[in-house]
Amino acid sequence: MFSDFLKSPLSRAKRSYKLAKARQLATRGHSIAVYYASHPVVKLNIGCGPTPKPGWLNIDIDPRYDGAILMDATRPLPLRGSSVDFVTNRF
Repeated sequence: MFSDFLKSPLSRAKRSYKLAKARQLATRGHSIAVYYASHPVVKLNIGCGPTPKPGWLNIDIDPRYDGAILMDATRPLPLRGSSVDFVTNRF
């Protein structure tokens, strides 16, 4: 009975994470295109966490952070070739 109590919050958290990830993946291409269209100088903030930098293309592995685009920095990034002018990270 106690294990059922613990499973419920855990399963809700997993579902929430999966939904956030699906939502981020569905809108990622559009978010990147909008950033490129509105910023002549491309600044990439890798691993921004919960505090994205204004004016930067903020990416993070956790899909639950508002203002960040879901990307895994250990894999090739879905960005235009030779298109980033500045890079910073928060590790």
